[in-house]
Amino acid sequence: MRRVSILSRLKVRTSLILVLVFFLFMLATGAAVGVYSLHADNQSLTRVVQAQRVHAVIGEAADHYKNVQSLLGQALASYIVSKDKQKNADAPAVGGDAGGSASPLGSDASTHVIEARKELTRSEAAFKNFQVLTKGMDDTDGWYRRTSDAYLDLMKNGVKPLIAMLEKGKLGDYETFLSSTASYMGDNLNLALNNLNMYQQDIIDGTYERQAQIYIWVIRAVAAAMVVAVLIALLAYVFLGRMVLRPLRLAGGHFDRIAGGDLTQRVEVKTRNEIGVLYESLKRMQESLT
Repeated sequence: MRRVSILSRLKVRTSLILVLVFFLFMLATGAAVGVYSLHADNQSLTRVVQAQRVHAVIGEAADHYKNVQSLLGQALASYIVSKDKQKNADAPAVGGDAGGSASPLGSDASTHVIEARKELTRSEAAFKNFQVLTKGMDDTDGWYRRTSDAYLDLMKNGVKPLIAMLEKGKLGDYETFLSSTASYMGDNLNLALNNLNMYQQDIIDGTYERQAQIYIWVIRAVAAAMVVAVLIALLAYVFLGRMVLRPLRLAGGHFDRIAGGDLTQRVEVKTRNEIGVLYESLKRMQESLT
């Protein structure tokens, strides 16, 4: 018995459905690649925006801290100038200050100290935003934590004691503490900020490199998908031509010959699908006429 191939038993309906399934698969694959690309772009943009926001708020906190330093320096200079004027004028104000005045600083110096406290409050508010932004972020290397520790240590054990010493007119203690402890804490914060900036730049550079790789991968995937789609289209054309269109043209020729009275052409049934059923009917019709 002649072996019947799988293709010879494949129905026309099934073959058309398979062709549609292939094209739907390619459409779904293209959509999946597009969604993946958009998702990767969104994640990269999110990382870059987060890094920029963190950089902005910690930069704002550092700027306000620098304003505090500047204002404290101005307050110290105003206080020294005020004392020198009092000494040169041989005025009794110095003695009054030493006797326990509520504010040993002059009015100008006190104004600078008040402004310094306001800048300190603004710096701490910006730092709280930094803590909120970095709370859920990946900190495997601990750069955010180190920056937070350095800032909190400087504010609590450096800046606030300096302001208190200056308000009390303790210039000796102020200068000693500033040149030793507070200066070291400030350098520690600057180092932490520099390391954090490099870490954030590494994040941005890494994101850029990943996006470049993803872009190349997407281009290659789209090119491969287009090649596969063209191949599927060619295979579908050949398949449908051999399994559907060509048998139908041959069947039309058989009908023309039968209509012209030529019953000598043999009708061969090669498939078991809808085309095969048509050929079987055509064969029976020809046999009934002979």
